Amino acid sequence: MKVSVFILIILFSSCSKHSYDRTKINLVIEEANSYKYDFNKEIFTTFYIDKPAADIKFKLSQREKEKITKRYYELDLDKLPKKITIEGSCNTMPLIFTVLHIQTKDSVQEISIDGGCKEFNFFNKHRAKRINSFLKYILEILNSRPQIKNSPKSNIPYM
Repeated sequence: MKVSVFILIILFSSCSKHSYDRTKINLVIEEANSYKYDFNKEIFTTFYIDKPAADIKFKLSQREKEKITKRYYELDLDKLPKKITIEGSCNTMPLIFTVLHIQTKDSVQEISIDGGCKEFNFFNKHRAKRINSFLKYILEILNSRPQIKNSPKSNIPYM
């Protein structure tokens, strides 16, 4: 009896560690040519047509970093191909992509998603939902920072 309880404890503890034992991620998000969030350097950059880019420092707590990493693995984004582009089903032009650059101890990944469209074909619908869920989660954390929320907006036009 004691042996079976011990084995069950080991099995459940190994299952629950799924998202906690994962390696931390270094993340850079580029929203079109307008904004860039570098989580490793903790710098938010706004790009302009008529003046140099503006950098704003932000600080993430260790808990926020862990929550972002946990969410990345919970959504199985690490299971996506190393380089993937998800185009929307909208007929709008130009396509405005948000690009996630993710680096872990073992791999480098580039995920591009059409940020100007909320409709995706059958084959990409689930992937797009997971990616957009991750982006929404991160942007809520970042936009809670007054220095990011109140920063000047990019003046790069998209036609």
